[in-house]
Amino acid sequence: MGTRLGAVAAAVVGLGCHGGHRGDSGQTGHGDGGGAGEVLDGRAGPTDGGSFTVSWAPSPDPIALSEEFDLAITVADAGGGPPAGARLGVDATMPAHGHGMPVLPTVSEQAPGQFLAEGLLFQMAGGWVLELVVETDTAIERASFAVDCCG
Repeated sequence: MGTRLGAVAAAVVGLGCHGGHRGDSGQTGHGDGGGAGEVLDGRAGPTDGGSFTVSWAPSPDPIALSEEFDLAITVADAGGGPPAGARLGVDATMPAHGHGMPVLPTVSEQAPGQFLAEGLLFQMAGGWVLELVVETDTAIERASFAVDCCG
């Protein structure tokens, strides 16, 4: 799990690394296929620690095979508002094949609790797991979502 968490951390807003591997033809170190917690269906759900709710919407929708897409992501705290000082990491893996995306998305905060992840790419059809990692000064929690690409 260390390599996956490291890859996700590199995409977390505020850590100074914003997708330096875009356009790289090699793997980004993602995809050990591991990960803790439940994989959720749908496009919204709680983080593993229950402190946050995250929702996401792709653009374009539906996601197209082997074409870059973006995600609009909303993060809310238990009271329904944006968590103070939240940062967001975004990653996706294909557990059945043991790999991730060939690119590392760029994540930017658009407004408190509103994020845009740009440059994701699913290079194979099938079952993917989208992992969203919310980090604040007091918590690091994740939500994982099942995504069936691209059909």
